[in-house]
Amino acid sequence: MQNSTRDLKLLYLGQCLQQGYEGVTEAETYPRLIVPMLNATFPDVRIKYELKSMYHPSVLKSLLRYRLPLSRPDVVLISLPALFTVIPWRLNWLYQVAPDLELSARALLQKIDAKVRGRQRGLSVEAAADQFAPLMPSVTHPPLQIEEYERLAEEGIRLCQSLSSCRIILIGPGGFNEYVTEALPPNAPQLWASVNKMVLRLGERMKVAVVNVHDLMEEEGSGVFLTGNIRFSVYGHDVVAREVASIIGAQVKTKGIDRA
Repeated sequence: MQNSTRDLKLLYLGQCLQQGYEGVTEAETYPRLIVPMLNATFPDVRIKYELKSMYHPSVLKSLLRYRLPLSRPDVVLISLPALFTVIPWRLNWLYQVAPDLELSARALLQKIDAKVRGRQRGLSVEAAADQFAPLMPSVTHPPLQIEEYERLAEEGIRLCQSLSSCRIILIGPGGFNEYVTEALPPNAPQLWASVNKMVLRLGERMKVAVVNVHDLMEEEGSGVFLTGNIRFSVYGHDVVAREVASIIGAQVKTKGIDRA
């Protein structure tokens, strides 16, 4: 009897929020919630999900160039938050030149730290990185202008479309928490809205699906955020996960899954 199980390969490129933070565990973040939701919708589909951190849009093309041939995804999820337009970002030389290699090295350090030393007694990856900082020069990128952000994202999408037949889903920025107490510029809410318009514009121009998290969060109210900051609450992650899983599901039904 032939096995009817089919594979769906997903590749998520986003920030490190999928590791969790104070108030939200790793398992409660939306990138982690997507798989069980899809499993419930498609019980005959085997979900293969790979998460890769994209610390800055300037490395999107390099990350896609490395990962697409290795992962061969059916769907690529690209997160485009607004924070890159608000604060400067420091990237080390290795990550800018070969982001996938740098991420693999971090993952190896994490495994060594957990297995040999233990999480409580061991040297954290961040502390190890600080010790090797003099050997790994870095560059600080100023806050991105909307036009530059759009150019970097479009170049990444075009590269992805030229290298793969996979579906692309852009995940826009969340809504802005009006009760935020973090030190952000006065025009931060406008920047959030501008980045969201940019993502919607990209989706229409490049003919790719978009998760409009910004408008979705504004409809839900302040409960989607943690108190006093722009990070999603557990409820916020659940709201985003359901929307992302729904759009992935629509893409799967449209495309079908051929590989067994």
